[in-house]
Amino acid sequence: MSRELSVAIVGATGLVGRELIRLLFQRRFPIKSLRLMASPQSVGK
Repeated sequence: MSRELSVAIVGATGLVGRELIRLLFQRRFPIKSLRLMASPQSVGK
C-alpha cells in the first residue's frame, strides 16, 4: 500500500536541501504535495 505524503523542506536552496530534493525524486518517494522554503536571500535560486 503506497501512501502519498505532504512534504515541506526548509532550507531548500542549501546544500542539504538540494540533496534531499534530489534523493526524494530519485527514489520516487510518494509525494502528494511539496513545499520548498528558503530565506528571502535565496529568491530566484
